[in-house]
Amino acid sequence: MILYKFEIPIYKLPITMTIIESKEDWKEYHTILKKLNLPKDVIAEEKERVLDEYVNGARTFFNFKYKRVLVVIYPHENFLDMIGSIAHEKRHIEDDLAKQIDLVGDEALTYLAGALAIEMYKPVINKTN
Repeated sequence: MILYKFEIPIYKLPITMTIIESKEDWKEYHTILKKLNLPKDVIAEEKERVLDEYVNGARTFFNFKYKRVLVVIYPHENFLDMIGSIAHEKRHIEDDLAKQIDLVGDEALTYLAGALAIEMYKPVINKTN
């Protein structure tokens, strides 16, 4: 499992990004999930996804009470599909954060999109180099 942590500086929102590589990642991933205080049924669903080696997807979990965001990227059959999944999850973060902090204005949203793009693509770019 690739584990990457970063913070959106302006908003001081810590984000953990995990890239699941195999079902052997479950134990470490489970520990991360528990820290978000997710419902047991969600954790059970995630366990099933990892152990059944779910592919070509991603999810984002928010816990704004504890100021935490977790992005999980499951294995993908090809690099471009993974890039698409990351872009999809990036948009969820943009939309949900904008709602949480009442962020308005094209420029503010654009800076947020740029900051997220820089950070969220780093682990996959580093993996391919």
